[in-house]
Amino acid sequence: MTDISIRRLEGEEKLQVMYGLNAYAFHAAPPLTNEQEWKENVKPRQGVTYFALFEDARPVSGAAGTTMVQHVRGKLFDANGLWAVATAPGARRN
Repeated sequence: MTDISIRRLEGEEKLQVMYGLNAYAFHAAPPLTNEQEWKENVKPRQGVTYFALFEDARPVSGAAGTTMVQHVRGKLFDANGLWAVATAPGARRN
């Protein structure tokens, strides 16, 4: 049986997990984006929450979210915009 969990990513884990998923999903490969440059661009981001789905402690999918306000029929609602959604090739369509 597969152990599946979803959790919020913080600190160095955030950088490791999201680099691995995003480098493959959003950039030409090979070569992958320079890891140190990517991490330096991501570190200072404020107000971004990162989540990942793990299968047996291995990250297979991740996403970033930014809080925002959504206007619906004259009312304002707190919302979250999802972006940088990426899934490892072996976990797609599962």
